[in-house]
Amino acid sequence: MRRLSGGLLAALTGAALGCLVCAGWEARGAGDLGLWAICAGLSAPLAAVAGVAMAVFRALFLAGEAWSPLRLWRWLAGLRGAERAAWLVTPPLLAVAAPLALLAVAGVATRVLGADATPRAAMGLMALTFAPLALALVAGVRTAAAELGPRLDTERRSASPGVVLLASLGLGLAALALLISLGETGGGGGPWRILGVLRRDELDLRAPGLLLLVAAAALFVPRPSRALGGLLLLALALLPAVLTWQAARGLDAQAALAIEREAALSRVGLGLLRRSSDRDHDGVSAAF
Repeated sequence: MRRLSGGLLAALTGAALGCLVCAGWEARGAGDLGLWAICAGLSAPLAAVAGVAMAVFRALFLAGEAWSPLRLWRWLAGLRGAERAAWLVTPPLLAVAAPLALLAVAGVATRVLGADATPRAAMGLMALTFAPLALALVAGVRTAAAELGPRLDTERRSASPGVVLLASLGLGLAALALLISLGETGGGGGPWRILGVLRRDELDLRAPGLLLLVAAAALFVPRPSRALGGLLLLALALLPAVLTWQAARGLDAQAALAIEREAALSRVGLGLLRRSSDRDHDGVSAAF
């Protein structure tokens, strides 16, 4: 129980620190660093949800401990035999196959959503289409890894699984960025250019991107080993909540307008806080 509670506190602290950093970025984007505290307070509820979710992830897969890239690197360096061969082959295959699968999924979604079908039928058709694609991707990668793995000299040090993993991540991200940058914002130009729709101004992906950063930060803070460390983490975890209380008292119309225009994650938090504090359901919040 102590391990779980320590993991929860560490995850909430990491999410709080990520929230504070993202609030600084949003305040700078809004052109007024004085909005930092307000942005942090408005984003705090979302950060808390992300922290709890990452605490569950840590409890299930990391025994409540923080995720350590150095520990992963050492584990990869110690692999031998077929397991090492699998890590040498699978990441590059996934780096190539994942962007292609994303193109296929985007093409199917475009055609299904453009068809004359009810929303429920469209969702069912997409689910039926995505399942075979996912199974084909997994089966193809596993088959290719099984064929190519035995051909590698697993005991040689010429190829490190850690280096291969990093290079594969870079390759996959570069391929995805290339497909987005070369695509058309209208979704036309053929299947290779459909991901250009992600560059459309009305499709603002800053909020989910910042929330992913907050969630990632919740994985890196270690559990407290002493009571003093636990108190320090608790103070850091509660800081965004204090800023939320201050935002409820000090948010004026000009600051709210700047946040609604420029601060993607804080804008989402502001909308949630307004709905949750609208007790008479008249569309107006007394606090925000």
